[in-house]
Amino acid sequence: MPAYLIRLSARLIAWLCYLTGVDIAAGVRFLTRFISRTCYRVEADGLDRVPRTGPLIVACNHLSNVDPLLLDMFIGTVRPVRFMAKVELFRPPVDQVMRRVRAIPVDRKRAGGAPAALKGALDALAQGDCLAMFPEGTRSKTGQPLEPKPGIGFLALKSGAPVLAVRMSGTGKFPFTRSIRLTVGGIHRFESTDCGGADAKAAYADVSKKIMSEILSITEKNAPSARV
Repeated sequence: MPAYLIRLSARLIAWLCYLTGVDIAAGVRFLTRFISRTCYRVEADGLDRVPRTGPLIVACNHLSNVDPLLLDMFIGTVRPVRFMAKVELFRPPVDQVMRRVRAIPVDRKRAGGAPAALKGALDALAQGDCLAMFPEGTRSKTGQPLEPKPGIGFLALKSGAPVLAVRMSGTGKFPFTRSIRLTVGGIHRFESTDCGGADAKAAYADVSKKIMSEILSITEKNAPSARV
């Protein structure tokens, strides 16, 4: 989805919520659910595998700008979800939505921006929150998997939080698609490491690759799916 459409949609949602007195985050979730149910066949498989409490990292592939909204719609039926989002989204009118859903800003252009975001993510996990991440760091414009960033490996090792691998399909050509599906894989745990320097960076990168591999290994299950 083009960036200008996202900004226009966010502005419209913000104004509608302001005029009606509806919470912005709730308004976004309602609109996402309404559009997805009306215009697309949206299915989720394995939501019963999502832990309802405790720190959790949800790792998902990234095909479209709508992935965060859909991931929140799916996983949000089980528990609240927090995201790490680029700092550019924390500008009017989208900033109101970002702050209401307690998104963590990531400044990818400014030195120290990423470490600050990682600290915020560690704090969120320490509080027992569910944090959704896209290991690739950005959406794939070709549909082919991208090299994962070491950030999710860092968080998995430093926090000790379990990682839930999920796979999104059908959003790569959004809005020109008819079927969207989220398939939940299994829980994975990675032992924390106290190594430093190059060894630590290699460990973070290795865990990130393992997580991405788990995501890509997920296939649609034979079990009945649920309309969300």
